[in-house]
Amino acid sequence: GFNVGTEGTLIENITETPYVIQDLDHSTTYQAYVRAVCQANHYSDWAGPVSFTTESPSYTITITSEGPGNTDPEETATVSHGEEFTLYMDHVEGGELVDVLLDGTSVMEQVETEMTWIRLVLGNVTSDHHIHVIFAYYQYELVLSAEPAEGGTVTGAGVFDHYEDVTIEAVPAETFRFLYWKDPNLNVEVSE
Repeated sequence: GFNVGTEGTLIENITETPYVIQDLDHSTTYQAYVRAVCQANHYSDWAGPVSFTTESPSYTITITSEGPGNTDPEETATVSHGEEFTLYMDHVEGGELVDVLLDGTSVMEQVETEMTWIRLVLGNVTSDHHIHVIFAYYQYELVLSAEPAEGGTVTGAGVFDHYEDVTIEAVPAETFRFLYWKDPNLNVEVSE
């Protein structure tokens, strides 16, 4: 205990019970003494000390994601005040991690990558947070052309996601015929 006459904070004129003591620090142990006012200037003896410890607040980390990937944890996590939180992320084959937003602001520079995992570590959590993870498939541009240009039309060019099925078509002009598709980058030829 402590010396009630010289230490601590005296709270006077309490007229309601229970009485709530405000503005205490979290995760802190306190001691309290109480006494009754029997009549003006007449008090009971001090009773106590009564020890109590204030709770540590906890915070909610909400996790959302879009695209071809997963997070661990998936939706929410509860973290005690001042503790560390780690979010693991994994994209599917043919995909990539595009961005990680912490409360609406990109934190990609804080994302750590190793051979088998991608993670974001939040140290000293002192408030609720929202983490939004954006995954996307790799994209490829398909450019088509007819040779010679007057030999016909080709359709189906565009930008496509990894694993996306693509339909291309060649329609020869009159007096021309289709011979094959050729990819100069891969040195591949595909005939009718």
